[in-house]
Amino acid sequence: MSRSSDAGGELGKSARAFLICVERATVRSVSVSLTDEGGFAGAAHAEREEIFEKLAEQIDRLRDCRVLIRFANEEGSRVTLATTNLHTGLPELLIRF
Repeated sequence: MSRSSDAGGELGKSARAFLICVERATVRSVSVSLTDEGGFAGAAHAEREEIFEKLAEQIDRLRDCRVLIRFANEEGSRVTLATTNLHTGLPELLIRF
């Protein structure tokens, strides 16, 4: 995902805050991977901002895990966040927005 734009144009305030949360997460042993499969295609700016705000809240809470964030518009959600514990390799969290 580009730092300067998203599917709908310039990054909003929540999207920028999300990117900062991802950068800070590495200090807490959190590895974040993003995949973009068109999850924001057709999404309104306000909807994208709301999703990025929710993602930032979740990322800020995580410790010692791998995170996969998948932007794909399917099954009634645009984004899936899944985490795996670094020590056990077991899944811990699955959230869809």
